[in-house]
Order: sequence, then structure tokens, then C-alpha cells
Amino acid sequence: MAPRMLENIQRVVLRPTWENTIASIYLLKGVVFFISHPYLYPLLKARLIPATLLSAFVLLNLFFWTYLPQVAFLALFHKTGSAWVNGTFLVLGEGAAAVAILFETFLVDESQVDVFDAVLIHKGYEDLVSQFRPVSDETLNDPVRRLGKPTKSSVYGPFNFRQIAEFIVLLPLNFVPYVGVPLFLLLTGYRAGPLQHWRYHNMRGFDKKQRNAFVKRTRYQYTW
Repeated sequence: MAPRMLENIQRVVLRPTWENTIASIYLLKGVVFFISHPYLYPLLKARLIPATLLSAFVLLNLFFWTYLPQVAFLALFHKTGSAWVNGTFLVLGEGAAAVAILFETFLVDESQVDVFDAVLIHKGYEDLVSQFRPVSDETLNDPVRRLGKPTKSSVYGPFNFRQIAEFIVLLPLNFVPYVGVPLFLLLTGYRAGPLQHWRYHNMRGFDKKQRNAFVKRTRYQYTW
């Protein structure tokens, strides 16, 4: 009885807690990986820098023109200073939606595919990448230069109006004092997280049922 109980605790509590803790530092791991692998730098220069500049332009304008009015509106629902925090996340959310519509999906997707494929090659998964584009055996120390032009449809993540609509619908959660921001972040991550592996699912040849089953097993890690 006791061993079975310990096994259940490990399966239900300890393992998910550990996996979610690791998932929560994925962003930091990504930054460290990027900095420590110079072969990715040209991709930053090609597309990601313009995307960053546009994002900064959009966010600066939103904060300059809309932040204080939105904080004033939120103050009607918030009795303390939490309106400032919620207003910040509200503007950041609006900015993310605007950037996605204006730029990200249309101009950055190709670079995201190249980054994704180059990292897969670096990790030794040429067989997955070669299904969608030729992979050269030259310049073995530079995965980006090994990438040929895609021979099949290569989409990092689908442009999804439903996702943007859900994002906008969830924005009013920021009106809720204290718990509104965490709920907004968790729900948007819950819905949008799996799309970051859309290309991987295609490489694996998953149909909708298989993709949903795979996502279900790692849903909370995707949320982060």
C-alpha cells in the first residue's frame, strides 16, 4: 500500500511540479542558448531586429497614449494601486496582439522556422528537418548554413484569428484586482503555448488526434 501511495504522489505531485518548474525557465534557457551559439546571430539581424524595433515602437506609443487613461478606467474597479500593475499588463497584451497582426505572422515566420530547424540540426535531428528542406553536409559547425530552401510548406505557427480573438476577449480579465493578471497570463499561455510546437508536430506527421494527445501530456509545460 505504502509503495503504491508513494508512486502516486511521485506521478501526480512531484513529477508535474518538477516538470513545470523546469518549463518556467525556458525563456531564460532560450536567451542563454541564443547568446552562446553565434550561428544564430545572422537570423537576428535579418528579421528579428526589425521585429523588435516595431514592437518597441508599438509599445511606446501604446504606453504614451493609452496607459494613463486605461489605468484611470481600471481604478474604477480597483480600490488600491493594483490598477497600475493591471494596466501595465493590459497595454502589453494589446501591444502583443497589435504586433502579431501587423508584423510577426507575416514577416518573422520564416526566421522562426530557420531558428527552429537550425536548433534541431544542432541537436542531431537532421532526419526531421530533411523531410521539409535539404540539409547540407558542408559547414557542419554552422547549422544555419546547412539549411536549404524549404521544399514543402514550412510554417512555424499558423496565423489564427481565433487565437487573436480569444486573446482580446481575455483582456478584460485585467480588470479583476490581484488575480486578474495571473489568470490572463495562464489562460493565454494555455491556449497559445502548443502553437509554439506546431512545426514540430507537422514534422512528426501528427494528425489532429495525435497532436491533441501529445499536447495533453505536456499541456502545463506549454502554458509557461
